[in-house]
Amino acid sequence: VYVADRENGRTQIFHKNGTFIDQWNGDFEKFEGKAPYYARHLSALSYSSSLELMFLIEGTNIVVRDIAFGRNGEKVLKWHSNSRSWPHDIAIARDTNNNLNVYIAELDGKTISRYVIE
Repeated sequence: VYVADRENGRTQIFHKNGTFIDQWNGDFEKFEGKAPYYARHLSALSYSSSLELMFLIEGTNIVVRDIAFGRNGEKVLKWHSNSRSWPHDIAIARDTNNNLNVYIAELDGKTISRYVIE
């Protein structure tokens, strides 16, 4: 079981019986001056079973971790979401061309952005 611990900026991992296994600390942007209030939040996560990848919203970034057997959540990709307001939820889906679509919902801006990974 993977849990987005928003306030502490980490993903916690538990066995299905509730036993704590591990945690990943967020990889957050460094800001000069005042950072947005959501800059150190881990807002959401979404799992792609076909790729065995976990997609996370860490502050203003999208982070992809490999959770295939033995990979232990190794970070394989990170990009800035270009969000103008709080990126708050994430969903993953394949389109008819078999591209991977990553959808980011913004809380304050009430918009959804789509990123396509071919």
